[in-house]
Amino acid sequence: MIRRIVVIDEEKCSGCGKCAEACHENAIGMIDGKARLLRDDYCDGLGDCLPACPAGAISFVEREAVPYDEAAVRENQMRLKMLADKQTETAHNSIAAPCGCPGTAARTLKTGGKRTPVFAFGTRSERTEEESKRAECHISVDAESYRAKREESLVHLAEKMAAKVVKYKRSMALEPMNSYERHVIHTALQNFEGVSTSSTGTEPNRRVVVSYERPNKQEDTRPKSREWS
Repeated sequence: MIRRIVVIDEEKCSGCGKCAEACHENAIGMIDGKARLLRDDYCDGLGDCLPACPAGAISFVEREAVPYDEAAVRENQMRLKMLADKQTETAHNSIAAPCGCPGTAARTLKTGGKRTPVFAFGTRSERTEEESKRAECHISVDAESYRAKREESLVHLAEKMAAKVVKYKRSMALEPMNSYERHVIHTALQNFEGVSTSSTGTEPNRRVVVSYERPNKQEDTRPKSREWS
């Protein structure tokens, strides 16, 4: 079929990778320091990567290409997520104490009474339950305005998904998210015409579904003619 699809000028491409980050479908990847279109069926032709390129190396053409395959995109996203989780787990398991001494590892021991043992790299202290309650506090970490950037990215993703739903007139599900991220999606689309949102599934695989809503036909308020017998 002839459809709109991305084309990348390798001579202009600076290899910054911003287009790959902007492409939620992972249709663009970095190969040998240059951005490349990985598969035609991953590209939806909506153009999120176009404004992200500072070198102006990305444009769109109408050419023969296989249709956009949402199922293939989702399968690839799950594969990449599993790979990233595995790498994170491997890195976490490889962390060891500098000296390698087993005694530096944190341990949990059961003791009698109402005193709670606290271990920090082999150093043992005790706190009463009352002291532990007084010491409790909530810490919020926001490195380099990550929270604001993440919210902006989620809003952009929500609007893009809603545009797809309206275009293809069918419901679509996003990737699994935590409750906060789902709330951002619901809020972003609460006034988006033609769609509604709901959450489905169980934690940690609960996700937002963006559903298509057919526009209500306006009632004809013009006076209707009547036939008299």
